[in-house]
Amino acid sequence: MCLKKQSLNSNVIKRLEAGQALFNCRVKEFPGFSKVTVFSHAVFNPSGHEVVKSKKNRTIESEKTKREYREDNLNRARDKAFEIAFANEFDYFVTFTLDSSKIDRYDKQEILKKFKVWLQNKVVRNDLKYIIFPEYHKDGAIHFHGLCSGDLQIIDSGLKTKRGQNIYNSESWKYGFSSVVKIEGPYARVVNYVMKYISKDNKKVFGKHYFAGGR
Repeated sequence: MCLKKQSLNSNVIKRLEAGQALFNCRVKEFPGFSKVTVFSHAVFNPSGHEVVKSKKNRTIESEKTKREYREDNLNRARDKAFEIAFANEFDYFVTFTLDSSKIDRYDKQEILKKFKVWLQNKVVRNDLKYIIFPEYHKDGAIHFHGLCSGDLQIIDSGLKTKRGQNIYNSESWKYGFSSVVKIEGPYARVVNYVMKYISKDNKKVFGKHYFAGGR
């Protein structure tokens, strides 16, 4: 899942040549569009130029608040998840819930242990590729959303989405209800939809915003 490094754009190059390297710029290309990120402070400096800042715009790391730090982490997690989603062509949008008769829906340690085993088994046996986001229900129980490819052993549930798509169940998910929908239409729209699971309102469930892996 490696993306091609891009050179700095012409405006940035002109400012570098003029000794005005006031910011860093990163350009990433995805199928059908490019993503440009411009930083107001020295996040990275691949060209090796010295960064020049006015006193007015100088950023002092020690003055960053905890809120700003959390937002930076959140943005990095969202950007990384975005890259993973576009570096792969996933086939399904999935939702996995937990049945209290089969597992404690609130016990993070038990859930994490069994979920990781399930993921590893599916990768080895069914060529699973995935990016999955854990989330809390309003009552504190845990469930999962995400994008997957591989053999999920799907069967038709007899239900349809509001868009008329078939909803399948995964026979391999033994811990509760599962919903599997084949990805149709613009892939970017689906990716943007799942990115909502990395937001200020969605707390880290297991110390991370998402699980990703496969082969």
